[in-house]
Amino acid sequence: MPATKPTLVRAIVGSGEQNSPTGMALQNATGELYVANAGSSNILAYSSSANGKNRPDRTIVSNSPPLINPLAVAVRGSVLYSTSGTSLNGPPSVFVFDALKGAQNPNQVVTGSYLSSPVGAALGP
Repeated sequence: MPATKPTLVRAIVGSGEQNSPTGMALQNATGELYVANAGSSNILAYSSSANGKNRPDRTIVSNSPPLINPLAVAVRGSVLYSTSGTSLNGPPSVFVFDALKGAQNPNQVVTGSYLSSPVGAALGP
């Protein structure tokens, strides 16, 4: 039976960096939290102890090509995946980043006619 009054362990409200956060991914080994920050076209990385008005440890941005309106992220180890763009605001893509760096060029960008509006990201076991 689900808890009717769960206890909130932490709530990161930030100190002004968040601008339309849309998706989150937890790095299980470290507890680091990655947040797709659509309004600022970046990804915020928070430490496992971040709470309240803590700032992110780093902001992941793409130098070239630009990350556009990321809606979802997924992480495995030090590899971070993020959606980018849409058919109207694109190109629609999936970016592959080094999760431990801030400003960078993506390691890989996946695009194709099969991506019209990537809105989710997930990794299997």
